Amino acid sequence: MQDELLANMRWDTTLRVSFPVPYAEQKVDVFLDPLLPRLCFLAEKATDRKTKVRVVLSIRVIPRRIRLPH
Repeated sequence: MQDELLANMRWDTTLRVSFPVPYAEQKVDVFLDPLLPRLCFLAEKATDRKTKVRVVLSIRVIPRRIRLPH
């Protein structure tokens, strides 16, 4: 129970990790900060191997795609 509570908590109140999503007219930044604790929780605790592998691969892609604030 406590693990799940921690997985749903944010680590920081400032949005720092954005993923630019290009549309025809503009770019929209989707912030990944609220998802990171849950992704880390699933990477560590998931019992389903497919879920664990997909989450770990997703986490590995984040540093290649994000824009951090300056």
